Amino acid sequence: MIRSSLLALVVSGFCFGGVASAQVLSVTEAEGRITEACKAEPGADPEACECYIVELKKALPKDSYEIMTVLAAIAVSGDDEGMKAFAEEEDLAYDEVNELLVETRLTLNKVEEICGY
Repeated sequence: MIRSSLLALVVSGFCFGGVASAQVLSVTEAEGRITEACKAEPGADPEACECYIVELKKALPKDSYEIMTVLAAIAVSGDDEGMKAFAEEEDLAYDEVNELLVETRLTLNKVEEICGY
């Protein structure tokens, strides 16, 4: 599933790799990349992928949503160093990232039920 892949990439991005200049993405661009990655998953339902973003936006606090969306989109691109650099630019400590991941994981489980993904 896309959510497991994204979270694994986000975690790995903070555990490994050096710092590079983060790719600048708007939240809208990040949403598009995540949706396209979801649709590219074997057997993915395009409507469920669209629902996923809509429901995440509703469920997560705005600040968490924006940060996690951009981090996930950078992860989907395979730019682990860029992801780490983005977190540093946003002044996110490792513990803060872990808190966001826990919050997002719980929300993803709820969204998955809503969207039937």
